[in-house]
Amino acid sequence: MRALGIALMLALTTVPVAASERLPIFDTHLHYSNPAWKPFPPKKALRVLQEAGVSRALVSSTPDDGSLTLQRFAPSRITPVLRPYHGAIGSSTWTKDPAIADYLADRLEERRYAGIGEFHLFDAADVESEAVRRTVALARARNLMIHVHSGAAPIEALFRVDPNVKILWAHAGMSEPAQLVGAMLDRPERRLGQRIIAVAVELHAAGPIEFVGGGEFE
Repeated sequence: MRALGIALMLALTTVPVAASERLPIFDTHLHYSNPAWKPFPPKKALRVLQEAGVSRALVSSTPDDGSLTLQRFAPSRITPVLRPYHGAIGSSTWTKDPAIADYLADRLEERRYAGIGEFHLFDAADVESEAVRRTVALARARNLMIHVHSGAAPIEALFRVDPNVKILWAHAGMSEPAQLVGAMLDRPERRLGQRIIAVAVELHAAGPIEFVGGGEFE
């Protein structure tokens, strides 16, 4: 159920409008991980998305097989994003495993992905690890975005590693004040050296969103 939380949330919280006025949803943060496979086999999962109005979705999973399976059932609706988590490697350990970049590189050679992630960075110091630096290099070499679950400090650290990396900032506003998130987005002219920083945000949540510190986006 948790793996399809965003689609269900959208279905429940979208403001009712006439059918002719309903806009399609591009869900940029959807997981289809192992715990969801039995209660939500592919056809049922895709039916949930259809009912929620999700016409396209970026999907990652643990292990990677989930998103690939869902794509086989709906290639025009599902675009896979490659998550580093697999086997014993998870959110708290992946940055400590230098071999993770080899795993990602091998899978990127085998098929097309829209990006790498979603992955967690709990501290800006994690960005200095070999695993993260090589992951950023892989994304840049293949012109892929990275989907990052973190606070603002790791985002800034990633841009110090590579000012041209493209970042989709997961859950933005849930661990930082809305004013800070807005300020980061409102500075397209901001540069490190001479490179323009590119960052986008998404607001995935499994329930109503309450911004830390209050505030709202315009």
